[in-house]
Amino acid sequence: MACPSCGAPTSSVHAFHERLPADVPVDGRRVLVRVRVRRMRCRTGTCNRQTFREQVRGLLERYQRRTVRLTKQLRAIVAELAGRASARLAPAVGITAGKDTATGTLLAITLPDRPTPRVLGIDDFALRRSHEYATVLIDAATGHRIDVLPGRRAPVVADWLREQPGVEVVCRDGSATYAQAIRNALPSAVQVTDPWHLWHGLAEVSTHSTCWAGATECATLKWAPPGAFLMPRDGSVIDFLKTTTPVVRRFVTAKPTHSEDIETSTVVTP
Repeated sequence: MACPSCGAPTSSVHAFHERLPADVPVDGRRVLVRVRVRRMRCRTGTCNRQTFREQVRGLLERYQRRTVRLTKQLRAIVAELAGRASARLAPAVGITAGKDTATGTLLAITLPDRPTPRVLGIDDFALRRSHEYATVLIDAATGHRIDVLPGRRAPVVADWLREQPGVEVVCRDGSATYAQAIRNALPSAVQVTDPWHLWHGLAEVSTHSTCWAGATECATLKWAPPGAFLMPRDGSVIDFLKTTTPVVRRFVTAKPTHSEDIETSTVVTP
């Protein structure tokens, strides 16, 4: 058996110890496994570890009080329910685990390495509504979450995007903050708006078109590019959609999400 510190093989037995790790429950009852392991002695004089305990591969891991297969079951639970909910469910299936144990097991799960997506989705969500927000980035093709960034400021998003040179298309909402971050980090990337934000913006324009009719004129929308489609002010959203091309539409958001600036977006629909 090899020493975990210096790697030198040894067959010298120093003592025997018993371990009682918890195993997968049977019929909802807790199961303990009595395992007798050896404490080995390292014969290398320069090694700082004189003795070490052997590990049973596939059954036990170092410093763990659960078997490998029980740990896998607990990880599957906490990956879906997180800390408190997992601590409430675990006793029902015969697993003894508190909130701190469930949280520690969740944090110990190694995150998979995901390739840089070609089409990236970016949006914000509230950790504490009206107080604290974060930014979530997903693979728009598969729906898998790529990363979560603290806050929703442009420098944070831009720094992350600079490390992802393979992104070609970014799907976002009407936020001018995200738009500026994308332009700074990935000037060649195409910015598109997802269908939900498109229809949500059209619904708001349709609802408040009569209120904005006297305050907003198409001539003041100097940010609109030549040939852009402008939303009608009479509320005829359906007629407007029928007259626009179903492949690529350009529109100017009347009420941006994070900024008072009016942001022009390109919308690609299937």
